[in-house]
Amino acid sequence: MSNEFDSFLKKHRIISQLTAPCTPQQNEVAERRNRTLLDMMRSMMSFSTLPTSFWGYALENAGYLLNLASSKSVPLTIMEMWMSHKPGLHHVHIWGCPAHVLKPNVDKLELRLEVCQFVGYPKGTMGYYFYSQVDQKAIPIVHEIDPTDYDEAMSNVDAHFWQKAMEVELESMHSNHVWELVEAPKGIKPTGYKWVYKRKRGVDGKVETFKVRFFEKGYSQKPIVNYGETFLADSHAQSIFMMQDGFVAKGQEHMVCKLHKSIYGLKQASRSWNKRFNQAIKAFYFDQNEDEPYVYKNVQESMAVFMILYVDDILLIGNDVRLLSLVKIWFSTQFQMKDLGEAQYILWIKVLRDHKNRKLVLSQMPT
Repeated sequence: MSNEFDSFLKKHRIISQLTAPCTPQQNEVAERRNRTLLDMMRSMMSFSTLPTSFWGYALENAGYLLNLASSKSVPLTIMEMWMSHKPGLHHVHIWGCPAHVLKPNVDKLELRLEVCQFVGYPKGTMGYYFYSQVDQKAIPIVHEIDPTDYDEAMSNVDAHFWQKAMEVELESMHSNHVWELVEAPKGIKPTGYKWVYKRKRGVDGKVETFKVRFFEKGYSQKPIVNYGETFLADSHAQSIFMMQDGFVAKGQEHMVCKLHKSIYGLKQASRSWNKRFNQAIKAFYFDQNEDEPYVYKNVQESMAVFMILYVDDILLIGNDVRLLSLVKIWFSTQFQMKDLGEAQYILWIKVLRDHKNRKLVLSQMPT
């Protein structure tokens, strides 16, 4: 025991009790846990082809797994006691198993994958360590898996951000009066819902925003009953009723959501959105390209603005800054939008700007 630690104990009036030399059995729980860790480490290494020099990675992996598991004496896991929710196990893999890792900075004709071996989990982030036989070292790969449902999101390390993103999505639904709570009509089975989670990353690979979308399970809609040629933006000929969104209103648990506007997942959603967008954009004197219906142009004498629509993402290109600014201001009055600035990537194609020579270059070369 160091003099510094001894002074700390005396300062706080803590009496230390030491075990007798060569008597590990006196440590009881600690020694049993050490034996468990060593047994797990030996077992993992015996079923892998990795050399014994990787015992440290195996030992860390054993400790990581024990923190995710409960025991007979303590029904809750350590992670559950520390983070107040059950940990997910979808990211757990067999130690030493082969893994196909995407290689960065490769030519077009070069193999993009390298077969490595999984050896552990980096601390402080969701990802993996892989041993590369080519580089003769362990390489960290940060690969945060987006949650597939509400329970996974709430057990995720980024649960706070997902919760906030869901609240923003619901606030948008309520402010736009997408639905109202009504008594469930007789003979009508309300459709379900699903939360979809996605981390939006910048060109450097870092997470910029946590995006959450609320989907109606449109696959359960039946023709004529709750969808047909008409759709919500124009008609209520087929009413659609949906179960409450997960944040159930107190005292109104028995009620259902009657949709007034189209949302993600509806069979009518794409048609509704495209018709609404097409009508709005043409009102601002944009002409639609006959061969490419998602390309629009606005030409005013020597000034021109081209607009490209990809699902709900918009790319604007023009030769006049003032006209581009007017178009963006007009867009913000018609739709809820966020200006992301100059485009850096378009469908994973890099945009390079040569302001001196007034040129735009598209590049598929790896960065």
